[in-house]
Amino acid sequence: MNGKVAFFATGLVTLLLALAASAALGQNAPFKILHTFGGASDGVGPSSGVILDKRGNLYGETLGGGNMSCGNGCGTVYELSPQKDGTWSEKILYNFGDGGTGDGLYPNGGLAMDATGNLYGVTRFGGANDGGTAFELSPGVNWTETTLHSFCTPPDDADGCEPGFAPLLDSHGNLYGTTQQTAYELSPGPSGWTDTVLYTFCSQPNCTDGRLPGALVRDAAGNLYGPAYEGGASNDGLIFMLRPQSGGGQWRYEVLYNFKGGGDGVYPDAVVLHGKNLYGLTDQGGGSRQCTLGCGIVFDLAANPAGGAPVETILHRFASSAQGLFPQGAVVVDRAGNLYGAASSGGTGCGGGCGAVFEMTPGSGGTWQYQVLHDFTGQDGELPQYGVITDGRGHLYGTTLGGGAPYYGGVVFEISVPTEATK
Repeated sequence: MNGKVAFFATGLVTLLLALAASAALGQNAPFKILHTFGGASDGVGPSSGVILDKRGNLYGETLGGGNMSCGNGCGTVYELSPQKDGTWSEKILYNFGDGGTGDGLYPNGGLAMDATGNLYGVTRFGGANDGGTAFELSPGVNWTETTLHSFCTPPDDADGCEPGFAPLLDSHGNLYGTTQQTAYELSPGPSGWTDTVLYTFCSQPNCTDGRLPGALVRDAAGNLYGPAYEGGASNDGLIFMLRPQSGGGQWRYEVLYNFKGGGDGVYPDAVVLHGKNLYGLTDQGGGSRQCTLGCGIVFDLAANPAGGAPVETILHRFASSAQGLFPQGAVVVDRAGNLYGAASSGGTGCGGGCGAVFEMTPGSGGTWQYQVLHDFTGQDGELPQYGVITDGRGHLYGTTLGGGAPYYGGVVFEISVPTEATK
Protein backbone atom coordinates (compact mmCIF):
# COMPACT_ATOMS: atom_id res chain seq x y z
CA MET A 1 0.00 0.00 0.00
CA ASN A 2 1.47 3.38 -0.94
CA GLY A 3 1.78 6.26 1.53
CA LYS A 4 -1.28 8.15 0.27
CA VAL A 5 -3.62 5.17 0.67
CA ALA A 6 -2.08 4.18 4.00
CA PHE A 7 -2.67 7.70 5.34
CA PHE A 8 -6.29 7.60 4.15
CA ALA A 9 -6.92 4.21 5.78
CA THR A 10 -5.25 5.25 9.05
CA GLY A 11 -7.40 8.38 9.16
CA LEU A 12 -10.51 6.26 8.68
CA VAL A 13 -9.63 4.03 11.64
CA THR A 14 -9.02 7.08 13.84
CA LEU A 15 -12.31 8.65 12.78
CA LEU A 16 -14.38 5.54 13.40
CA LEU A 17 -12.89 5.06 16.86
CA ALA A 18 -13.72 8.67 17.66
CA LEU A 19 -17.35 8.16 16.67
CA ALA A 20 -18.13 5.55 19.34
CA ALA A 21 -20.15 7.89 21.57
CA SER A 22 -23.72 7.69 22.84
CA ALA A 23 -26.31 9.79 24.69
CA ALA A 24 -29.99 9.79 25.61
CA LEU A 25 -32.44 9.38 22.71
CA GLY A 26 -34.32 12.43 21.47
CA GLN A 27 -36.66 11.89 18.50
CA ASN A 28 -38.95 14.36 16.76
CA ALA A 29 -40.31 12.11 14.00
CA PRO A 30 -40.66 8.32 13.69
CA PHE A 31 -37.14 6.99 13.12
CA LYS A 32 -35.90 3.52 12.19
CA ILE A 33 -32.43 2.06 11.72
CA LEU A 34 -32.46 -0.11 8.61
CA HIS A 35 -28.89 -1.38 8.95
CA THR A 36 -25.90 -0.91 11.25
CA PHE A 37 -22.49 -1.33 9.62
CA GLY A 38 -19.38 -2.95 11.05
CA GLY A 39 -20.32 -6.60 11.48
CA ALA A 40 -18.36 -9.52 10.04
CA SER A 41 -17.66 -9.13 6.28
CA ASP A 42 -19.67 -5.91 6.29
CA GLY A 43 -18.76 -2.43 5.13
CA VAL A 44 -17.70 0.28 7.57
CA GLY A 45 -18.38 4.01 7.40
CA PRO A 46 -20.95 4.90 4.70
CA SER A 47 -19.23 7.22 2.23
CA SER A 48 -22.39 8.36 0.44
CA GLY A 49 -26.09 8.65 0.85
CA VAL A 50 -28.38 6.10 -0.76
CA ILE A 51 -30.34 5.86 -4.00
CA LEU A 52 -33.69 4.10 -4.43
CA ASP A 53 -34.81 1.80 -7.26
CA LYS A 54 -38.36 1.18 -8.49
CA ARG A 55 -38.73 -1.88 -6.25
CA GLY A 56 -37.88 0.05 -3.10
CA ASN A 57 -34.32 -1.26 -2.70
CA LEU A 58 -31.59 1.09 -1.46
CA TYR A 59 -28.00 1.22 -2.75
CA GLY A 60 -24.96 2.92 -1.30
CA GLU A 61 -21.23 2.75 -0.56
CA THR A 62 -18.94 2.37 2.42
CA LEU A 63 -15.46 3.80 2.76
CA GLY A 64 -14.02 0.77 4.55
CA GLY A 65 -14.78 -2.86 5.23
CA GLY A 66 -15.01 -5.65 2.69
CA ASN A 67 -11.63 -6.74 1.34
CA MET A 68 -9.20 -6.14 4.21
CA SER A 69 -6.05 -5.84 2.07
CA CYS A 70 -6.25 -2.05 2.64
CA GLY A 71 -5.89 -2.42 6.40
CA ASN A 72 -9.37 -1.34 7.45
CA GLY A 73 -10.94 -2.54 4.22
CA CYS A 74 -11.05 -1.12 0.69
CA GLY A 75 -14.76 -0.25 0.69
CA THR A 76 -17.97 -1.80 -0.59
CA VAL A 77 -21.12 -1.21 -2.60
CA TYR A 78 -24.21 -2.61 -0.86
CA GLU A 79 -27.93 -3.17 -1.43
CA LEU A 80 -30.64 -3.07 1.25
CA SER A 81 -33.96 -4.77 0.44
CA PRO A 82 -37.19 -4.46 2.45
CA GLN A 83 -38.59 -7.74 3.81
CA LYS A 84 -42.19 -8.73 4.51
CA ASP A 85 -41.61 -8.65 8.28
CA GLY A 86 -40.52 -5.01 8.16
CA THR A 87 -36.79 -5.70 8.43
CA TRP A 88 -34.23 -4.92 5.75
CA SER A 89 -31.75 -7.42 4.31
CA GLU A 90 -28.25 -6.31 3.30
CA LYS A 91 -26.27 -7.75 0.37
CA ILE A 92 -22.71 -6.72 -0.44
CA LEU A 93 -22.63 -6.30 -4.22
CA TYR A 94 -18.91 -5.70 -4.54
CA ASN A 95 -15.79 -5.54 -2.35
CA PHE A 96 -13.21 -3.15 -3.76
CA GLY A 97 -9.70 -4.52 -3.72
CA ASP A 98 -10.91 -7.94 -4.88
CA GLY A 99 -9.32 -7.11 -8.24
CA GLY A 100 -6.24 -5.58 -6.62
CA THR A 101 -5.79 -1.83 -6.67
CA GLY A 102 -6.75 -1.72 -10.36
CA ASP A 103 -10.47 -1.82 -9.60
CA GLY A 104 -10.23 1.25 -7.38
CA LEU A 105 -10.07 1.81 -3.63
CA TYR A 106 -12.47 3.64 -1.32
CA PRO A 107 -15.72 4.20 -3.28
CA ASN A 108 -17.35 7.45 -2.28
CA GLY A 109 -19.78 10.18 -3.21
CA GLY A 110 -22.78 8.15 -4.31
CA LEU A 111 -24.15 6.07 -7.16
CA ALA A 112 -26.22 6.47 -10.32
CA MET A 113 -28.45 3.75 -11.80
CA ASP A 114 -29.54 3.28 -15.42
CA ALA A 115 -32.82 1.83 -16.71
CA THR A 116 -31.46 -1.74 -16.75
CA GLY A 117 -30.17 -1.64 -13.18
CA ASN A 118 -26.46 -1.01 -13.78
CA LEU A 119 -24.80 1.09 -11.09
CA TYR A 120 -22.15 3.75 -11.74
CA GLY A 121 -19.81 5.37 -9.24
CA VAL A 122 -16.27 6.52 -8.49
CA THR A 123 -13.43 5.56 -6.18
CA ARG A 124 -11.15 8.13 -4.58
CA PHE A 125 -7.90 6.17 -5.03
CA GLY A 126 -6.69 3.06 -6.82
CA GLY A 127 -6.94 2.36 -10.51
CA ALA A 128 -4.09 2.21 -13.01
CA ASN A 129 -2.63 5.52 -11.78
CA ASP A 130 -3.74 5.41 -8.12
CA GLY A 131 -5.78 8.57 -8.76
CA GLY A 132 -9.23 7.00 -8.58
CA THR A 133 -11.59 5.36 -11.04
CA ALA A 134 -15.05 5.52 -12.54
CA PHE A 135 -16.73 2.12 -12.41
CA GLU A 136 -19.84 0.21 -13.48
CA LEU A 137 -21.48 -2.64 -11.56
CA SER A 138 -23.71 -4.92 -13.65
CA PRO A 139 -26.35 -7.14 -11.99
CA GLY A 140 -26.33 -10.91 -12.29
CA VAL A 141 -25.96 -13.96 -10.07
CA ASN A 142 -22.82 -12.14 -8.95
CA TRP A 143 -22.45 -8.46 -9.77
CA THR A 144 -19.66 -7.68 -12.24
CA GLU A 145 -17.37 -4.68 -11.78
CA THR A 146 -15.92 -2.89 -14.82
CA THR A 147 -13.45 -0.03 -14.55
CA LEU A 148 -14.54 2.61 -17.09
CA HIS A 149 -11.68 5.06 -16.56
CA SER A 150 -8.61 5.45 -14.38
CA PHE A 151 -8.01 9.10 -13.50
CA CYS A 152 -4.72 10.94 -13.01
CA THR A 153 -3.39 9.92 -16.44
CA PRO A 154 0.34 10.57 -16.77
CA PRO A 155 2.35 12.54 -17.53
CA ASP A 156 0.39 15.67 -16.59
CA ASP A 157 -2.78 14.35 -14.84
CA ALA A 158 -4.83 16.58 -17.17
CA ASP A 159 -7.98 14.48 -16.67
CA GLY A 160 -7.91 15.23 -12.93
CA CYS A 161 -7.38 13.07 -9.87
CA GLU A 162 -9.40 11.78 -6.91
CA PRO A 163 -13.06 12.01 -7.98
CA GLY A 164 -15.25 12.40 -4.92
CA PHE A 165 -18.88 12.73 -6.04
CA ALA A 166 -21.50 10.58 -7.72
CA PRO A 167 -21.49 10.68 -11.52
CA LEU A 168 -24.54 12.14 -13.25
CA LEU A 169 -26.11 9.91 -15.93
CA ASP A 170 -27.92 11.37 -18.95
CA SER A 171 -30.46 9.70 -21.26
CA HIS A 172 -27.73 8.79 -23.77
CA GLY A 173 -25.67 6.89 -21.22
CA ASN A 174 -23.02 9.59 -20.75
CA LEU A 175 -21.61 10.21 -17.28
CA TYR A 176 -20.73 13.67 -15.93
CA GLY A 177 -18.75 14.35 -12.80
CA THR A 178 -15.89 16.15 -11.12
CA THR A 179 -12.44 15.39 -9.82
CA GLN A 180 -10.58 17.69 -7.45
CA GLN A 181 -9.40 19.66 -10.49
CA THR A 182 -11.81 19.09 -13.41
CA ALA A 183 -15.34 18.61 -14.65
CA TYR A 184 -15.49 15.63 -17.02
CA GLU A 185 -17.72 13.66 -19.37
CA LEU A 186 -17.39 9.90 -19.88
CA SER A 187 -19.02 8.64 -23.11
CA PRO A 188 -19.53 4.98 -24.10
CA GLY A 189 -18.42 3.84 -27.52
CA PRO A 190 -17.61 0.69 -29.51
CA SER A 191 -14.04 0.59 -28.24
CA GLY A 192 -14.72 1.61 -24.66
CA TRP A 193 -15.33 4.80 -22.73
CA THR A 194 -13.87 8.17 -23.71
CA ASP A 195 -13.00 10.77 -21.09
CA THR A 196 -13.42 14.44 -22.06
CA VAL A 197 -12.40 17.29 -19.76
CA LEU A 198 -15.14 19.93 -19.85
CA TYR A 199 -13.33 22.43 -17.65
CA THR A 200 -10.19 22.65 -15.53
CA PHE A 201 -10.73 24.64 -12.35
CA CYS A 202 -8.30 27.17 -10.91
CA SER A 203 -7.37 28.12 -14.49
CA GLN A 204 -7.72 31.80 -13.64
CA PRO A 205 -5.46 33.85 -11.35
CA ASN A 206 -6.13 33.32 -7.63
CA CYS A 207 -8.65 30.60 -8.54
CA THR A 208 -11.40 33.15 -9.15
CA ASP A 209 -13.09 30.41 -11.21
CA GLY A 210 -13.21 28.17 -8.13
CA ARG A 211 -11.41 25.09 -6.89
CA LEU A 212 -12.53 21.73 -5.47
CA PRO A 213 -15.74 21.35 -7.52
CA GLY A 214 -18.64 19.33 -6.12
CA ALA A 215 -21.41 17.16 -7.54
CA LEU A 216 -23.13 18.21 -10.77
CA VAL A 217 -26.83 18.60 -11.59
CA ARG A 218 -28.27 18.96 -15.10
CA ASP A 219 -31.26 20.84 -16.55
CA ALA A 220 -33.46 19.86 -19.50
CA ALA A 221 -31.30 21.85 -21.92
CA GLY A 222 -28.18 19.91 -20.90
CA ASN A 223 -26.56 22.69 -18.84
CA LEU A 224 -24.56 21.52 -15.84
CA TYR A 225 -24.50 23.27 -12.46
CA GLY A 226 -22.42 22.73 -9.36
CA PRO A 227 -20.56 24.26 -6.43
CA ALA A 228 -16.86 24.96 -6.07
CA TYR A 229 -16.06 24.56 -2.39
CA GLU A 230 -13.26 27.14 -2.41
CA GLY A 231 -11.99 29.89 -4.68
CA GLY A 232 -14.06 32.62 -6.28
CA ALA A 233 -13.87 36.37 -5.85
CA SER A 234 -13.37 36.21 -2.07
CA ASN A 235 -12.21 32.57 -1.76
CA ASP A 236 -15.46 31.57 -0.03
CA GLY A 237 -16.65 29.31 -2.85
CA LEU A 238 -19.05 29.77 -5.75
CA ILE A 239 -21.80 28.27 -7.90
CA PHE A 240 -20.97 27.66 -11.56
CA MET A 241 -22.66 26.63 -14.80
CA LEU A 242 -21.25 24.69 -17.76
CA ARG A 243 -23.14 25.22 -21.01
CA PRO A 244 -22.67 22.86 -24.01
CA GLN A 245 -21.90 24.62 -27.29
CA SER A 246 -23.57 23.82 -30.59
CA GLY A 247 -21.56 21.55 -32.84
CA GLY A 248 -19.90 19.78 -29.91
CA GLY A 249 -17.30 22.46 -29.24
CA GLN A 250 -15.72 23.43 -25.95
CA TRP A 251 -18.18 23.93 -23.10
CA ARG A 252 -18.72 27.48 -21.83
CA TYR A 253 -17.95 28.03 -18.16
CA GLU A 254 -19.69 30.76 -16.15
CA VAL A 255 -19.64 31.76 -12.49
CA LEU A 256 -23.25 32.27 -11.39
CA TYR A 257 -22.66 33.38 -7.81
CA ASN A 258 -19.70 34.17 -5.57
CA PHE A 259 -20.20 33.62 -1.85
CA LYS A 260 -18.98 36.52 0.25
CA GLY A 261 -18.48 35.13 3.75
CA GLY A 262 -19.69 37.04 6.81
CA GLY A 263 -23.48 37.03 6.77
CA ASP A 264 -23.39 35.14 3.47
CA GLY A 265 -22.37 31.53 3.05
CA VAL A 266 -18.88 30.02 3.03
CA TYR A 267 -17.92 26.74 1.33
CA PRO A 268 -20.96 25.55 -0.69
CA ASP A 269 -21.34 21.79 -0.39
CA ALA A 270 -24.00 20.80 -2.94
CA VAL A 271 -26.89 22.12 -5.02
CA VAL A 272 -30.16 20.69 -6.32
CA LEU A 273 -32.20 22.00 -9.25
CA HIS A 274 -35.92 22.46 -8.54
CA GLY A 275 -37.84 24.17 -11.31
CA LYS A 276 -35.63 27.07 -12.38
CA ASN A 277 -34.08 27.58 -8.93
CA LEU A 278 -30.96 26.12 -7.37
CA TYR A 279 -31.25 25.21 -3.69
CA GLY A 280 -28.23 24.33 -1.62
CA LEU A 281 -26.18 24.50 1.55
CA THR A 282 -22.95 26.03 2.67
CA ASP A 283 -21.37 24.20 5.56
CA GLN A 284 -20.07 27.44 7.09
CA GLY A 285 -20.90 31.13 6.93
CA GLY A 286 -24.11 32.89 7.84
CA GLY A 287 -22.67 35.22 10.43
CA SER A 288 -23.26 33.18 13.58
CA ARG A 289 -20.72 33.95 16.29
CA GLN A 290 -21.10 30.44 17.69
CA CYS A 291 -18.82 29.15 14.90
CA THR A 292 -15.56 30.70 13.67
CA LEU A 293 -16.77 31.38 10.12
CA GLY A 294 -20.48 30.88 10.83
CA CYS A 295 -22.39 27.63 11.15
CA GLY A 296 -23.82 27.37 7.62
CA ILE A 297 -26.85 28.42 5.60
CA VAL A 298 -29.60 27.11 3.31
CA PHE A 299 -29.89 29.23 0.17
CA ASP A 300 -32.00 29.69 -2.94
CA LEU A 301 -30.41 30.96 -6.16
CA ALA A 302 -32.98 32.31 -8.63
CA ALA A 303 -32.89 34.10 -11.97
CA ASN A 304 -32.80 37.87 -11.69
CA PRO A 305 -36.03 39.29 -13.20
CA ALA A 306 -34.10 42.44 -14.12
CA GLY A 307 -31.43 40.38 -15.86
CA GLY A 308 -27.82 39.94 -14.86
CA ALA A 309 -26.46 37.72 -12.10
CA PRO A 310 -28.82 35.37 -10.27
CA VAL A 311 -30.20 36.50 -6.91
CA GLU A 312 -29.34 34.64 -3.71
CA THR A 313 -31.89 34.39 -0.90
CA ILE A 314 -30.80 32.96 2.45
CA LEU A 315 -33.63 30.72 3.65
CA HIS A 316 -32.08 29.73 6.98
CA ARG A 317 -28.97 30.50 9.02
CA PHE A 318 -27.70 27.81 11.39
CA ALA A 319 -27.03 29.67 14.60
CA SER A 320 -28.07 27.35 17.43
CA SER A 321 -26.49 24.02 18.29
CA ALA A 322 -29.92 22.64 19.17
CA GLN A 323 -31.01 23.19 15.54
CA GLY A 324 -27.91 21.51 14.12
CA LEU A 325 -24.65 22.96 12.82
CA PHE A 326 -22.58 22.66 9.63
CA PRO A 327 -25.09 21.25 7.11
CA GLN A 328 -23.62 18.95 4.49
CA GLY A 329 -24.82 17.09 1.41
CA ALA A 330 -27.62 18.15 -0.90
CA VAL A 331 -31.08 19.21 0.22
CA VAL A 332 -34.03 17.41 -1.34
CA VAL A 333 -37.23 19.19 -2.37
CA ASP A 334 -40.55 17.32 -2.35
CA ARG A 335 -43.49 18.04 -4.66
CA ALA A 336 -45.07 20.30 -2.04
CA GLY A 337 -41.93 22.46 -1.98
CA ASN A 338 -40.67 21.35 1.44
CA LEU A 339 -36.90 21.07 1.91
CA TYR A 340 -35.13 18.30 3.81
CA GLY A 341 -31.45 18.05 4.70
CA ALA A 342 -28.90 17.08 7.32
CA ALA A 343 -26.66 19.00 9.72
CA SER A 344 -23.47 17.05 10.32
CA SER A 345 -23.02 18.35 13.88
CA GLY A 346 -25.10 19.93 16.61
CA GLY A 347 -28.50 18.75 17.72
CA THR A 348 -29.37 17.73 21.25
CA GLY A 349 -27.88 14.21 21.21
CA CYS A 350 -24.29 13.35 22.23
CA GLY A 351 -24.14 16.49 24.27
CA GLY A 352 -24.90 18.52 21.16
CA GLY A 353 -22.58 17.03 18.56
CA CYS A 354 -24.05 14.05 16.70
CA GLY A 355 -26.01 15.89 14.01
CA ALA A 356 -29.65 16.20 12.98
CA VAL A 357 -32.06 15.85 10.07
CA PHE A 358 -34.22 18.90 9.40
CA GLU A 359 -37.27 20.01 7.44
CA MET A 360 -38.05 23.47 6.07
CA THR A 361 -41.60 24.37 5.10
CA PRO A 362 -42.40 27.45 2.97
CA GLY A 363 -44.78 29.98 4.50
CA SER A 364 -46.32 33.27 3.51
CA GLY A 365 -44.27 36.26 2.41
CA GLY A 366 -41.20 34.21 1.54
CA THR A 367 -40.71 32.96 5.10
CA TRP A 368 -39.64 29.40 5.94
CA GLN A 369 -40.35 27.35 9.04
CA TYR A 370 -37.43 25.24 10.25
CA GLN A 371 -37.80 22.17 12.45
CA VAL A 372 -35.59 19.27 13.51
CA LEU A 373 -37.01 15.88 12.53
CA HIS A 374 -34.41 13.78 14.32
CA ASP A 375 -31.46 14.32 16.68
CA PHE A 376 -28.81 11.60 16.47
CA THR A 377 -27.48 10.15 19.71
CA GLY A 378 -24.46 8.06 18.74
CA GLN A 379 -26.25 4.79 19.40
CA ASP A 380 -28.58 5.46 16.47
CA GLY A 381 -25.92 7.08 14.27
CA GLU A 382 -23.56 10.03 14.20
CA LEU A 383 -22.36 12.51 11.55
CA PRO A 384 -25.04 12.57 8.82
CA GLN A 385 -22.90 14.03 6.03
CA TYR A 386 -24.69 13.17 2.80
CA GLY A 387 -28.19 14.60 3.04
CA VAL A 388 -31.34 12.53 2.61
CA ILE A 389 -33.60 11.32 -0.21
CA THR A 390 -37.39 11.04 -0.29
CA ASP A 391 -39.50 8.29 -1.81
CA GLY A 392 -42.39 10.75 -2.35
CA ARG A 393 -44.60 8.75 0.02
CA GLY A 394 -43.60 10.24 3.34
CA HIS A 395 -40.27 8.48 3.96
CA LEU A 396 -36.76 9.94 4.08
CA TYR A 397 -33.68 7.73 3.77
CA GLY A 398 -30.08 8.56 4.61
CA THR A 399 -26.83 7.44 6.21
CA THR A 400 -24.48 8.45 8.99
CA LEU A 401 -20.71 8.13 8.71
CA GLY A 402 -20.38 6.68 12.22
CA GLY A 403 -22.33 5.61 15.28
CA GLY A 404 -24.91 2.87 15.56
CA ALA A 405 -24.62 0.31 18.36
CA PRO A 406 -23.09 -2.21 18.72
CA TYR A 407 -20.52 -1.73 15.92
CA TYR A 408 -20.44 2.08 15.55
CA GLY A 409 -19.61 1.72 11.86
CA GLY A 410 -22.45 3.95 10.65
CA VAL A 411 -26.10 3.32 9.83
CA VAL A 412 -28.73 3.56 7.12
CA PHE A 413 -31.90 5.13 8.53
CA GLU A 414 -35.50 5.90 7.64
CA ILE A 415 -37.55 8.83 8.95
CA SER A 416 -41.31 8.97 8.47
CA VAL A 417 -42.82 12.38 7.79
CA PRO A 418 -46.39 13.39 6.86
CA THR A 419 -47.11 12.52 3.23
CA GLU A 420 -46.84 15.25 0.65
CA ALA A 421 -50.58 15.06 0.04
CA THR A 422 -51.32 16.22 3.60
CA LYS A 423 -48.97 19.22 3.55
